[in-house]
Amino acid sequence: MFVGQKGDSLTRLPAAHPSIDEVQLISAGKFRRYHGEGLRQLLHAPTVAKNFRDFFKVAGGAGQAYRLLGKLHAKVIYTPGGYVGVPVGMAAARRGIPVLTHDLDALPGLANRINARWAARHITALPPEMYKYPVEQVVYAGVPVAKEFQRVTTKLQQEYRQQLGLPADAQILFIIGGGQGAQRINDAVLTDASSLLEQLPKLHIIHVAGTTNQQSVSDRYDTMLPELQRRRVQVKGFTEEVYRFSGAADLIITRAGATNMAEFENQHKACVVIPGAALSGGHQVKNVQRWVDARAIALLPEDELAKAGTLFETVSELLTSPERLAEMGERLGSFAKPEAAKTVARTILEVLYQKNHKDGK
Repeated sequence: MFVGQKGDSLTRLPAAHPSIDEVQLISAGKFRRYHGEGLRQLLHAPTVAKNFRDFFKVAGGAGQAYRLLGKLHAKVIYTPGGYVGVPVGMAAARRGIPVLTHDLDALPGLANRINARWAARHITALPPEMYKYPVEQVVYAGVPVAKEFQRVTTKLQQEYRQQLGLPADAQILFIIGGGQGAQRINDAVLTDASSLLEQLPKLHIIHVAGTTNQQSVSDRYDTMLPELQRRRVQVKGFTEEVYRFSGAADLIITRAGATNMAEFENQHKACVVIPGAALSGGHQVKNVQRWVDARAIALLPEDELAKAGTLFETVSELLTSPERLAEMGERLGSFAKPEAAKTVARTILEVLYQKNHKDGK
């Protein structure tokens, strides 16, 4: 059973998945806070008003979740964070239902920090010593990804290119700024796209700009690129086939989101990583440190994007060095945890077994 948030359009994805028997939606609220803003955000009236409003959404959602968990006869709750996890976790605690949290980032999100006080297990994406949880409650699993994200061989890369109608000898640059896109990455790529396409005559760009940005980004490409260059650029709003595009790529430009990075780890892909510096708690900045230490990625801080030519120089240097691309892919792939989903499933079953044993079942 999947419990999602009312108003979230992405709940259509689990609803369509054959492993999900039922989807239920409840109210949930967001506590808005921005890394690096300090006390200023506490004095920003619109932010304060929205947080106050969403407090009541959480309270209402907790009541809805309490009734729902009773109706479903829920025996165990798994939550990888997110706003909806708070009211569900609160309701589960009241009903004595064990909760398993899963921290997908180096810094636990607020939802998991709230649920941590009654969690039976803390599943983590990174080694246990990076978290402040009791060691005996931590399960180091990594980040579960879809089975399609597997190591990409030269043969598989060519298969993906054929399926996408891309030339076999092309250089493919894939840009994805997360599920909703990333405006600053979109702007930086648009600024340097013409220069890259001119310098690299075999370059093709596949740009996932975000659903709300798709038309505007496409229009800007239409305006700024001559026809022959424009034919080598594809703009997507959202895709459920990231694995196919990333698998076909030589180089990926991405945020440091846990799921996307775990996917690219499994594929052994070379990445230029641009962490979202203002995202809550600065978790993406923290996420990248281990990859930087291992020289597994090309790190490009977000504040560097505004400097003319920075993205162009980084991308062109990498795309003209296939040996470095291969080395980066291998180094990033060394962090992959392909058994993550099985580890999570096994942990859920262990907690369920312990609960049933305790209840005499």
